[in-house]
Amino acid sequence: MRQVDTPSQYTEELRKEAISQLDDDSRKVIDLKHGLVLLDVSRVVGYALARKGEFPGAVQIGNNWKIRREELRKFLH
Repeated sequence: MRQVDTPSQYTEELRKEAISQLDDDSRKVIDLKHGLVLLDVSRVVGYALARKGEFPGAVQIGNNWKIRREELRKFLH
């Protein structure tokens, strides 16, 4: 997936992919980039929130940020 920086760059295909990951019960975590799309926040804001511990379900694994799927689902619903 190419890098997108702002919500205005989020395509319908990317939004469908993010929803698909959120709805996939076999997943424990999803990529932060998909969480950004679901919350409609920019990459810069999303990563800043994750570093401050304010992004719902965000956890850093090595150099990668992931989102605990169930925590994000609860936040969204």
